[in-house]
Amino acid sequence: PEANGMAQTAMSGLLRPASPCSLVIFGAAGDRTKRKLLPALYNLKAHGLLPREFAIVGVTRKEKTHEAFRAEQSKDIAEFATMPVDEALWGELRDALYYQAGEFTDAATYAKLATLLGEVAKKHGTGGNVLFYLAVPPTFFAEIVRRLGEAGLAREDAGGWRRIVASCGWWSCYG
Repeated sequence: PEANGMAQTAMSGLLRPASPCSLVIFGAAGDRTKRKLLPALYNLKAHGLLPREFAIVGVTRKEKTHEAFRAEQSKDIAEFATMPVDEALWGELRDALYYQAGEFTDAATYAKLATLLGEVAKKHGTGGNVLFYLAVPPTFFAEIVRRLGEAGLAREDAGGWRRIVASCGWWSCYG
């Protein structure tokens, strides 16, 4: 990474990497993810502020494989990165990308997501910590949160934490 203020601060020990976790992005195929969220995650990785025990699970409606999702995200990071992309560094983040297809209103989506999160936690050592990021229109917020609760995905078990972030993006949250 470039020797800018943020990188220097991270190296000096004033900032430390986040705790291990999986980041689940609902709406992972959207504009907000490719233009803002993924470049921001790459920047955090480049500055040493993402833990090694980190994975990303994208959730959208369209059926695709993990590898197809990784290829899409690789194309997007090449186009929207806010700093030069180091291929080795991107490769580490790319290999931690996973995909789950499904409707946000379908209970089966959340059952499959629970299974995938268990596999990802074992492979990446995330300790069962999960941050759910809702990069979807606000009309889906309540439904997704309700379904996460019904599937037991919002429950903090076995020492792992769970958080939900709702991001309005360019949509209006107020009306």
